[in-house]
Parts: sequence; structure tokens; C-alpha cells
Amino acid sequence: AYQIAQDLGIEEIILGNLYIGGCSLQTHATNAAGDLAKYTYYYNDSGMRTSTTKYKISTALESRSWDFISLQQFASQMALSIDNARLFERVQELSNYDELTHLPVRRYFNEKFAEEIYRAKRFDLTLSLMIIDIDFFKQINDSYGHQIGDWALQEVSRIIRTSLRQTDVPCRFGGDEMVIMLPSTNSEEAKIIARRLKERINAITLPTKYTGGEEIHISISQGIASFPSDAGSAEELLEKADQALYVVKKNGRGVFAVYREVADQVQGYSKE
Repeated sequence: AYQIAQDLGIEEIILGNLYIGGCSLQTHATNAAGDLAKYTYYYNDSGMRTSTTKYKISTALESRSWDFISLQQFASQMALSIDNARLFERVQELSNYDELTHLPVRRYFNEKFAEEIYRAKRFDLTLSLMIIDIDFFKQINDSYGHQIGDWALQEVSRIIRTSLRQTDVPCRFGGDEMVIMLPSTNSEEAKIIARRLKERINAITLPTKYTGGEEIHISISQGIASFPSDAGSAEELLEKADQALYVVKKNGRGVFAVYREVADQVQGYSKE
């Protein structure tokens, strides 16, 4: 398509700089036009070499007088369609991800969670769920302001995004609470990931210019539950991970716990 535009002297049509999913526009333009790339040459009355094209988009091109506008309109419509597609993808991205933390939102996570639970049941796979709370987050907001609280959320989210595997799905569940789905992962493997997150997030310190020079580290509490050993449904798995997190908070925060290993403590707290 780009070569045709050059042969016809239509300099305004620049297709080579536009890309769709890594493929150049001229490839898509050629595919869309069918026979667009199959053009022939002939000589006009003045002996000048001229080119024409036989393609399915316009029947007006069968005459000797080239309808330049048809190709221009085709390129303009193609560019407009690409812009619309990119805009749609951008809107979808904004609706699926939290603006502050750049983590998926709860609605998007729930869709993926339901899909992975179904897949785990269908193919007899394991799956773990992790719930994370930033320790004493309210005190950070109250003591240093919401701007520092937002900064802490962003830093913790950055560590989460860069510490997980491509198949893992994190989510900002609400406030300072985050959830991570770990497909094809049992509780022992989930503990390795939890330990990695704990160590990396504990290394974050609040900006000292806001803390009066005091070095204040961020810590997190984590509750873990696994399918099918701890729960048999998405709702139950989320509940068990939350109960494991509750035990961690009751015992001083800053660590992680697997539901199966603290189930007796959960029962004790529920009786209280």
C-alpha cells in the first residue's frame, strides 16, 4: 500500500509509521484491500509511465483516470478506525486498573478469579489466594498526611507488580487492602512469594523529610489460603485467607500465615 502511494505521487499518505499490535499498517491495509497490492503499469498519451490498481474496494479504478481520492479516503478511514480501536483499548485499560496503584480493580480481579477457580476445578489444579494489609496505614495517613499515604500505597504496589510472575493477578481490593491470586500454586509455594514480598516491602522507608529525619519502615500482614486444601469455592477461599490475615493482626502484624496452619486459632477467636 505504501509503494502504491509512492508510485501515484500521493505524498500525504504515510502508512509506514503506524502500527497495530506490532504489525505495520501497510500489511493490514493490503490484507483489507484484497488485491490492493496487485497493480499494473501502462503509458498515457504523453508517454509517461502511470500506474493503476485493480482492487475490490472501488469499481471506479477500472477507468484510465485514477481516482486518487478513493485511496486517500481508504487511508483516512483506516487511520480513523485505528484511532478508535486504540481509544477503546485505552478506555478498557483505565476501567480495569486503579489509577493510583496501577493494579487491577476489584471487578476485573473477580472475573479472572472466577475463571481460574473454574480452571482449577476442571483440570484438578491448585490455586492460592493472598490478602495483604499495610500495617498501621491509618496512622501513616494521620501522622504524615494522605499524600504520604498515597506514596506508600504506590511503593507497595510497585513492589507487588515487580515481584510476581506473569500468571499471578494482583488487585487493589479496597483502601490499603490488596489481593493476589496465584494460579497453579500450593500453600508452600505461596509462602515463598509472601516471604519475598515481606522482605522487599520492609525495605521501603517513608521519606525522611516528612518524618523529621526518623527512619520509618513499611511492613505488611498477609493471609494465605489455598484451593482445594483450604476451600472449595472462590467465596470460601477469600474468606479463609481473610481469617488467616485476622490471626496475623491479632498476633502482632508484619508476618504471614496460611489458613490451614492457624485454623485452630481462627476457631478460638471466633468463640471469643
